[in-house]
Amino acid sequence: MVRISAFDVEQWMDEYETTPGCLNIAETCAASVSVNDLVALSEDKHAPGPVDLSTKLVYGPIRGSARLRQRVAALCGGAGPGSDDTNPGVLCEDDVLITQGAIGANFLVLYTLVNPGDHVICVYPTYQQLYSVPESLGADVSLWGLKEENGFVPDVTELEALVKPNTKMIIINNPNNPTGIPIPTPVLASLVTFAKARDIILFSDEVYRPLFHNLFSPGAGAGADADADVPPPPLTTFNYPKVIVTGSMSKSYALAGIRIGWIASPDKSIIQAVASARDYTTISVSQIDDQIASYALSKPVWAPLLRRNVGLAIENKALLEAFVGRHRGVARLLMM
Repeated sequence: MVRISAFDVEQWMDEYETTPGCLNIAETCAASVSVNDLVALSEDKHAPGPVDLSTKLVYGPIRGSARLRQRVAALCGGAGPGSDDTNPGVLCEDDVLITQGAIGANFLVLYTLVNPGDHVICVYPTYQQLYSVPESLGADVSLWGLKEENGFVPDVTELEALVKPNTKMIIINNPNNPTGIPIPTPVLASLVTFAKARDIILFSDEVYRPLFHNLFSPGAGAGADADADVPPPPLTTFNYPKVIVTGSMSKSYALAGIRIGWIASPDKSIIQAVASARDYTTISVSQIDDQIASYALSKPVWAPLLRRNVGLAIENKALLEAFVGRHRGVARLLMM
C-alpha cells in the first residue's frame, strides 16, 4: 500500500498563506504579474496579445502546444529564448512534455520511473516531494546532505559512499530550494561523469532556473576567474541521454497562477514512458494557460520579464543583508 507522508510546507502554506493579517516575507515566487503586465513588458508592441480569444476551448494538444514545447526545448536545450534554426540547441519539441506545474512534472517522473526496491539518492535539504514520493513508492532513499563548509554545493566525491548496486536515480535541485545556491558547471560535469559510468538516471528540478542574480551580467565580480560566476547551463546540455529536467512558469517567471510546468529529456523513451503515465492524471493543460506561457517565453517578453524578476531578487537580497546587519546579535546569514 502506498503511504504518502504529510507534505509539511504545503500544509503550512495552506493554513497561513491566505490568512488575513499574515504577512508573507518568505515568498518563493517572484512577485506575480498580470496578463496586462506581460503585455506592458513586451518589447514588441505590435505582436499579437497573449491569448487568442477566438480559440475554441477544446482539450487542445495532449502534450502541450508545439509552440510552447519548442520554446521550452530552446530554454532547456541551451539555445535560449526565441532561438531559430541557426541555433537549435540539443532538444526539440518532441523532447518536452507540458504538465500541471513543476509539482505535477516531478510527480510524473517519479511515479513513472521509480519502483519498489529501487535505490534513489536525493540532495538534501530540498523540496520534500523529491524524496517523500520515492519513499512512498517503496524505494530506498539516501539523502545527500549539503554542508555549510562547502558553500551548500553538493560534493560529488560523497556519492561513492551513497551509491548502491540498485541505485536507479540521483535527484538534484538546481538552483537549490531552500538555499538558493546554484550548482557550478564543473560540479555538474563531475556528476554527469559519475552517473554515466554507472548508467544512473539524473533528475534535476530546475524550477528556479534561470533566476540567477548574475543572469544579465555573467562574470561580474568574479575577478580573474570570471567563468566561476557564469550561470550553469541546463543539465540536459551535458551530452548524457539519461537526464531529466523539470521546470515551470511559477518561481522564476512570476506566473504561478497559470499552472504550467514541463519535463524535458534527450531520451525519447523516457518522455514516452512519462507521457503514457500522464494519460491517467492529465488529458491536457489549459489552452489559455498554454498560450500565456508561450507568450511569456517569447523573445520580446522573456528578457524584460526576467530582468524585472532578477532585479526584485537583488533588491530583496540587499534588504535582507541590511536587516541582518542591524540585528547581528540575533540574526546571521548562512549563505549569500
